Amino acid sequence: MSIAFYYAFGTFLTDASLYFLATVPFWGHERIKKSLILPIFANVLFVRAAAAYVFAAFVPDGLVWDLYFYLAYMIVILTGYFICYKIHIAKLLYTMLILMLIGTLVNYLSYFAASPFHTEQMIVYATLPNLITTAVAWAIVLPFAYRLFKSTFRNAFTILSIKSILVLCIMPAMFIVLFVLSGMIIRSVEIPIVMEMLFDLSLTLTGIVSCFINIRMVERVSVNAKLEIEIANAKRREHELSAETEFYRKMSHSLRTPLTVVSTSVQVAKNHPDKADELLLQSQSEIMKMAKMIDDALDDGGGAEV
Repeated sequence: MSIAFYYAFGTFLTDASLYFLATVPFWGHERIKKSLILPIFANVLFVRAAAAYVFAAFVPDGLVWDLYFYLAYMIVILTGYFICYKIHIAKLLYTMLILMLIGTLVNYLSYFAASPFHTEQMIVYATLPNLITTAVAWAIVLPFAYRLFKSTFRNAFTILSIKSILVLCIMPAMFIVLFVLSGMIIRSVEIPIVMEMLFDLSLTLTGIVSCFINIRMVERVSVNAKLEIEIANAKRREHELSAETEFYRKMSHSLRTPLTVVSTSVQVAKNHPDKADELLLQSQSEIMKMAKMIDDALDDGGGAEV
C-alpha cells in the first residue's frame, strides 16, 4: 500500500507541476474565467492520482493499465486546454513535448539521486526517498521553468510562425520516442541493474543536452524572427515616409500654378479696375481647380494622413 501511495502522490506532484507550467505561455488568452480553470484541472489531477493508486495497489500488471489510462487522461487534458485557452494546436504540442521532456528528466534524475536507498529495482516514486528527491528536484526546477515559459516561450509564440514551431517539435518528440523505446527494450532483457542505470543515466544526460539545445534554438529563432519583423517594419515606415514626401511634392507643385494665377489676377485687378470682373472669374476658375485637386488627392488616400 505504501508503494501505491508514494506512486500516486509522486504522479500528482509531477503532473501538477507540468500542467501548471503548460498554462503559463497562454495567460491572457483564456476562453473562460480564470477562477474556473484551477478547479477544472485540480479535479482532473485528483482523478489521475486516484487512478494511479488503484492501479498500483489492486490491479495485476497495474502499471500497464495505468499507461493506457494515462493516454486517455492526456486526451482529457488536451481537450481541457482547448476549452480553457485560445491556442493553436502547434503551440500546445510544442509546450507538451518540452514539458514531457523536462518531466522525464526530473523524474529520472530524482530516481538516480535516491538509488543508494534502493535495495532492488523500483518503479519511479515507489519509495519515500524517491518521492523526497522528486519533490526537491521540482522545487529547484519549477522557478527556472516558470521564468522560461513566461518569458522565452511566451514571447516566441507571439513571434514565430506555426511552421517554425512545428520544426522545433521534432527534437523533443524524437527524444521522447527514443526514451520510451529504449526503456521497453532494456527491460525486456536480463541485464545487471548497474548497467541499466548507467544506460538510463547516459540517456538522461543526452536529454538534458537536447533540452538545452532546443531552448537555445527557440531563443535564436525568436531573435531572428523579431529582427526580420523590425526590418520589415522599418522598410514599411521608409516606404510610407517616401510616399508622404512624394505626395507633398506633387501637391506643392500642383497648387503653386493656380495660386500664382490668383495672386497675379488680384494685383492686376488693383491696377486695372475695369478688368476686375474678368480677373475674378479667372481666379474663381483656378480656385475650383485647386479644390478639385485637393478632393481627388483625399479620395485617392494620398492625403489621409495630412
